[in-house]
Amino acid sequence: MKIPIKSTKGEGYIDAVFLILIFVLLIVLVLNILSVFSVKNKLDHFAVELAREVEIVGDVSTTNSQIATKVEALRTNLNINPDIEVLGNTIPNNGTKIQIDTPFTVVCTTPYTLGGGGFDLFTIDLAGTATGRSEQYWKP
Repeated sequence: MKIPIKSTKGEGYIDAVFLILIFVLLIVLVLNILSVFSVKNKLDHFAVELAREVEIVGDVSTTNSQIATKVEALRTNLNINPDIEVLGNTIPNNGTKIQIDTPFTVVCTTPYTLGGGGFDLFTIDLAGTATGRSEQYWKP
């Protein structure tokens, strides 16, 4: 004849283990989501700093030494390597120079992979944008 078990002393430990496991997984999820905001903030900062440099120089060419130096410094300091695109009207005869008071937009994009613990769930494209107006006058 079997005697039914009346003691459930170990049941609380099993519940506690599952609750801790769920809590740890939620923390990992939150940290992964918050890291997206950190990268987005870095992209916005990158775009604003680069837009200010383009405003001063009035040239969007990456071969310009001032622009290239600024891009390399930002990539080193912020530890990101975004794709850079400058949208705006340039002088017709010289395709990289922006005339004074002409608006432009700097767009920096980079892919970001969400996941954790060696699992890559999916990749999203993050973009940082900044606008400005050229402060350089180019003689026609």
